[in-house]
Amino acid sequence: MTTIVVRAASAALFLLAAATAASAQEAADSAGRARRSTVHLIPSITGTGISIVGRDEHVVSAGGASRAYGLAVEVATPLRWVDLRAGVSTTRTELEADRDPDGPRPLGSVSFSTFTLDAVARGPRLLSFRPYAVLGTGYRYYDFAERGEEQLTGNHGTFLAHVGAGLAWDVGRYELTLEGGHYYNKLIDSDRLKDADVNNNTFTVGLRIPIN
Repeated sequence: MTTIVVRAASAALFLLAAATAASAQEAADSAGRARRSTVHLIPSITGTGISIVGRDEHVVSAGGASRAYGLAVEVATPLRWVDLRAGVSTTRTELEADRDPDGPRPLGSVSFSTFTLDAVARGPRLLSFRPYAVLGTGYRYYDFAERGEEQLTGNHGTFLAHVGAGLAWDVGRYELTLEGGHYYNKLIDSDRLKDADVNNNTFTVGLRIPIN
């Protein structure tokens, strides 16, 4: 996970440089119009760690880390401090068993695509920064691959809950966003894996771009 955070930080620096260069070309009145925009596009890179805990004949615990790539759209609401965000992201993670008596062993990989709908509540602006909180729900499709044995559980989709908090940094026309989040859902019981909980912690770097 440390490597992923370092890569995410590097991506943040890259996005900041790009945003700063682009905003330098904008006139002041254009920047003012951007802050009143009602629709924003947010491309993002996420460092994500996933933990699956369930049971077969024993307790099964698996985990992995990867990078996810996403795109979201935020739309202003009549409530001044609240926006609605719809997003999609995808990633592929190698899983390892971490409670096996013989030590960590590969359990294959899982690809998952996540669709979310969130309410984004924004706090007051502090200099060039503005904190915000995220609360919502979504749907995720899991595609498990086997490795040397049958796959961990069958491929399927499930609903999830999402909570997060972030900080938006105003760099002129754009905002650089740094956001931590947590996703939770249960996997559908299969012949091999039952009562499985999935916890997914994330650290996301995004660029909030006005499109109207």
